[in-house]
Amino acid sequence: MVSVHAVATLSRDRQLSNNAGFVVWLFLPLGCYRIRVGENKMKHLLNSVWLSLCVMVGACAHLGAKLEAPKVRVESIQVLESRGLSQRFRVGLRVINPNDRVLPVKGLSYSLSLNGYDMLDGVTNRVPTLEPFSETLVEVETATDLVGALRFLNDLVQNSDLQHLTYTLTADVSVQGWMGKITVKESGEVPLLGKTVSP
Repeated sequence: MVSVHAVATLSRDRQLSNNAGFVVWLFLPLGCYRIRVGENKMKHLLNSVWLSLCVMVGACAHLGAKLEAPKVRVESIQVLESRGLSQRFRVGLRVINPNDRVLPVKGLSYSLSLNGYDMLDGVTNRVPTLEPFSETLVEVETATDLVGALRFLNDLVQNSDLQHLTYTLTADVSVQGWMGKITVKESGEVPLLGKTVSP
């Protein structure tokens, strides 16, 4: 397809005394072309150009509106039964869309430290489309090396009445479209559910 780079000049065609019109000069990659357009058609052309410009300006304004990054928070952590040399966890993540438009999420990756210990890393693509001004709960099961998590698990055993954990979460949220990948960092406290760790 040949693209039009510019419409250079519009001038009244004075050589035609019986049929007034306009001359449109088109500058194309292969040369310059002169086209005669009748007055009525010229009005329709200008109206179309004006309408197209209005649509383009509106679209640019819509795209240029500032979007807030989605938020990811740890909702709950459950220690599951260990398997071999790995300790399994179920982590509840609350994904928040603070914007007035839909955010289609392809997936997210995360790393999570608990009570100061670097514990969990994982990915999931089971994140539904985030509706405007919505909160979505996503549960993931992940595992950590039992040897590397030994001090943390020992703390849980020694503090049998421990009800909350402090956490630091770093999550990369992949959003379809021009927003791409967004990094979110959160920290706080989260309830510890269903401890099943044995000394």
